[in-house]
This record gives sequence, C-alpha cells and structure tokens, in this order.
Amino acid sequence: MRAVDAALDLLTPSVLLPAYRMLTKDRTQAYVRNVERIIGASREKILAHQETRVREVCRVAGSRSSFYRNRFAGAGVDPDNIGLGDLPRLPLLEKDDLRDRSDEILAAGVERSTLRQSATGGTTASPITFWMDWDAEARRRSAAIAFDKWVGYEPGLPLALLWGARQDLPASLSWKDQVRKRIISRNLFLPSSVLDDTIMEGFARQIDAFRPRLLQTYPSPLEIFAQFLLRRGIRLDVPAITCTAETLFPHQIDTIERAFGVTPFNWYGSRECGRVATECRFHNGMHINAYGLFVEVLEEDRFEQPGTGQIVITDLWNTSFPMIRYRTGDVGRIDVSRCECGLELPRIVEVCGRMTDVFINSKRQRIPGVAFTNRIITESDVIEEMQILQHDYRRFEILIKPGPHYTVETEIWIGECLDEFIGESVVAKFELVREIPHEKSGKLRFCKNLMPADAS
Repeated sequence: MRAVDAALDLLTPSVLLPAYRMLTKDRTQAYVRNVERIIGASREKILAHQETRVREVCRVAGSRSSFYRNRFAGAGVDPDNIGLGDLPRLPLLEKDDLRDRSDEILAAGVERSTLRQSATGGTTASPITFWMDWDAEARRRSAAIAFDKWVGYEPGLPLALLWGARQDLPASLSWKDQVRKRIISRNLFLPSSVLDDTIMEGFARQIDAFRPRLLQTYPSPLEIFAQFLLRRGIRLDVPAITCTAETLFPHQIDTIERAFGVTPFNWYGSRECGRVATECRFHNGMHINAYGLFVEVLEEDRFEQPGTGQIVITDLWNTSFPMIRYRTGDVGRIDVSRCECGLELPRIVEVCGRMTDVFINSKRQRIPGVAFTNRIITESDVIEEMQILQHDYRRFEILIKPGPHYTVETEIWIGECLDEFIGESVVAKFELVREIPHEKSGKLRFCKNLMPADAS
C-alpha cells in the first residue's frame, strides 16, 4: 500500500489530476500562475490590478444589476470610471441585502441554474444564500492552491482534515466517488465534532497510515488532539499544518509545535470570499489574496488597538452576483509594510472575535463549538442569530433572535440537533431575545462554555 501511495504522490498531481480537470473543463490550475504573478508583484502593480478589476466589476454591476445601479447613482459614482479611492463613497453590502434583495443584486440575464450556489458562514448568524459564476469560483480555488504551495502542499497529495462533523459526510459513496477519493482528491476526513481518547487514538492510527502532506483543521480540536498526542508520547509525521475558522492563540501554537514539531500556518477565509489571507513562513500576519479580493478595514476608535476596525471585502471576479464592499462581520487590522519574506502584499495582522468554546458532555468527551458551524442554524428567515451557553454537562441555555418564520417546532428541532452533537440527551432552555450581547471585538460568540474550569 505504501508503494501505491508513493506512486500516486508522483502521478496524481502531475498526470491524473490535470487529466481529470481537462475532462471536467475545470480551469482552476490554469489560473494559479496568474495568482502567483500578482501576489509576487510590487505594491504598485498589485494596486493597479485591483483597480482594474474593481472598475470591471463595478462596470458590469452598474449596467446589469439594478441594486448597484441605484447605489452608484445615489453615491454620485460613475461605475465606468471608478477607482479604489472612490469605493468608500459606496454604502456597505450587508448580509440582509443578500437575503432580502438577491434578485436585484443578480446580474440581468443570468440564470441562477448556471451559477454555483453557496451560503454565508453560520458562526454568528444564519447562513444566507448567494451565487457565484463558475469562472470566479475557479479563480477563487486557484488562489487557495497558490497559497497552500507555501507550506509544500498541492492538490493531488494526501490531505487530512480534522474538520466538521460526521454528519457532513454522505452515508455512502458510489464506486466512482470512491475511486475519485482514492486516486484524485486523496482526502482523509476526521470528524472533530466529538473527541475523546478512544476517538483520537483512532485518528492517530489513520494519520500514521495515511501519511498526509498537510493537516487542515480548526485550532480548538487541533489543540485537544495535540494534548492527547503529548500525553501518549505519540509523534506523527505531518510536514505541514494549517488552521482556520477560529482565532489561533499563542498557547495553542506552543502545544501544537511540541506535539507535531512544526509551526501551524494560520489562514483566514469565509464562504462568501474564499481564501482571504494566509500566513507565510515568518508568521507575521496573513498575506491578503490581492488577486481575487480588495480588503478594507474601517477603523473605529472603540477598539483598543489602533488601526482596528470592521473588515470589508470586494470580490474582484464575481460579476454575476457582485459583492462590492461586503461587511464580513469580522474585525481586524491591516499592515501594508513589506514583509520579511519580501512580498509587498498587505497583511491582516489580527482577526478579532473568531472564537468558540469547547463543550463537555457527561462522558468527559470534548465537542469543539466550531463543529456546530453551519449545522445548527440553517435558515435566516427562521433564526437571525443564536448563542449556545453550557452551564452543566447536560444543561444548556440557548439565546435566539428569531426570524419571521420561527416556531415552537424550531426549538424541538434544535434540541434534537444538540442531543446528537453532544452525544446524549440534554436539557435546553430557550430564550427569545431582541439582541444577543457581542464581545468587545464586535463579534458574536456562537458557543460559550460557562462551566467551572475543573469540570473536564
């Protein structure tokens, strides 16, 4: 089996995957060199590329989207001659706009059936549907490939994901899907929703046999897994680790380094914007994907750290469903100075407020709160915002800002979902509220464990 895997390490990235993409007319790989050319360019050329793309996206939006046509007119901005300096004159695109005015945002003459449907992330509020044209989707994936090459990974090499929940996987795979998974995608999925020593021992065996070139995960389950490896004295051969979806704290980095012998790379992304920014080998902030995005930070005095504000993003390629000055809901800072690696890409040096807690059940199994993302909340017209508070092993409080279609049946369904994720029957007390308190960063924490520190 090791000999087969070694052969696939050579054949899949160079022969099998390119052939598969040619058959499926997937242009992702073709755009990677374009991405690398921009992210390696001078600051002036980067800004010139972004300005060209902003003007093109706005030109199409102004002529084919009634939503943006009205916005440009109201702001007194000519979409055919817009520059980066004109963007702040435009109102922000809100999640409510995506939910309530998608017909107006969609470019005229474009059928939704020809687009890729996706949904916003659900760590703070309900997912909201949006669309992308397939060419923009390919360019988005190409940026992720270019940045992952920094850690020595490319598609076709074995990838392990400590990620999500077992419910995310299909109940069964067709033989074609099994062949594609074995030869083309080569992914090992390790559900992070419930973790105890028995489960993590199995993960360690699978990783050792699979020998991934990259482990991609969330910080909180990775920290729990790293602590297990240290207790057991297990060392796994994992050349590179990347983390996303949560804040990666210094104490977590220390634990991960001691367990794996490598420093994790942090990256920031979202469903709406794809790979936004990625750390280089100097781990001094995350380099922005300037090929695909233009990122602004709206500085606010209420934040303690100067230069900190709300992160606002313009997609530079999606013309079918333009996302111009989209308020992400995240908070951060940008550094435009040249990095030690030599790149002149601006860097996001901090993303505040992306934080979830780890729940604990009566079996002392740990369930990272991030595993609930996009699963408990599913429809924005049912639930606008939600926060889950754990007071005891089986006692939970759920704060809900209800949507117009919220019903008692919604609470029954949420209770059943919570039982499933916690792995046992729990008592959930529901409270409907007008607003849910946000953290100082401005972000809403989806999950909070309020149990005593010694409860585990």
